[in-house]
Amino acid sequence: MPRMIAKNAATRRCLCKKGARRFFSLLAVTACLVSGSSRWELCRGQDRVLPTTEEVAEPNADESLRRSSQKKWAEEIQRLRRLDEVETYPNDAVLFLGSSSIRLWETIAKDLAPFVPIRRGFGGAQSVDLAVHGPELIRSHRYAAIVLFVANDVSGEEGRADYQPEQVIDWLKEVCRVSQEHQPSAPLLLVEVTPTQLRRHVWPEQRRLNEKLREWTFSEENLYFLPTAEYFLDAKDEVRRELFGPDELHLNREGYRLWGDLIRRRLEELLARSPVPST
Repeated sequence: MPRMIAKNAATRRCLCKKGARRFFSLLAVTACLVSGSSRWELCRGQDRVLPTTEEVAEPNADESLRRSSQKKWAEEIQRLRRLDEVETYPNDAVLFLGSSSIRLWETIAKDLAPFVPIRRGFGGAQSVDLAVHGPELIRSHRYAAIVLFVANDVSGEEGRADYQPEQVIDWLKEVCRVSQEHQPSAPLLLVEVTPTQLRRHVWPEQRRLNEKLREWTFSEENLYFLPTAEYFLDAKDEVRRELFGPDELHLNREGYRLWGDLIRRRLEELLARSPVPST
């Protein structure tokens, strides 16, 4: 009988301890819920740290933009890959990367002769798209220089995000880095954003972007800036609409001829002091 009493007493103590642990566990969980904490520390008698809000957060804005770019331009990049399969170019060709002004430049070979252009533009592209897809387009070719033009980072258009100069520069730095790793001797020429009548309302912001881009090129080796805006504005700082097509955004034949002259002359200066890449 004393043994049974002792055993029952031990059982009661054990049950009391278990009950106490459950009570305090429930108390701790309740406190977490009330306080809004995302970490619960009592689980089956052992410490367990659940993920914080930061640890399960969605990808940051930059990563989300990159994923969106991969999906948006998958078909267009596939089209450019097919061009690489059927077209061949000399080692001293000039690679043109950018947005629709590059894609639509059908007279580029004539306007830039004797340079041989590799035209790899996709309409509507922004700098983040060049950061995502540029590396593949760059590594697919040998070239004497790269010409880069993208004009959609500040558009003022509904449904399209505008970006600060610092964001644009960060993305273009990736393009510059890949080119320098792939062909260190090839200069990269960054062409100024052109003023257009369609986006006249955001020209002050575009001009600020141009200024920041120019400043950036001073700090990078083998990176150059080509100012062109002054040629597309008249003495009253108004857009020369005779150089643009009906959409008042893209250049017409005369506009491309002028643009081509400016780019060709700068390439002549740069490549006169840059060695032609070897095979």
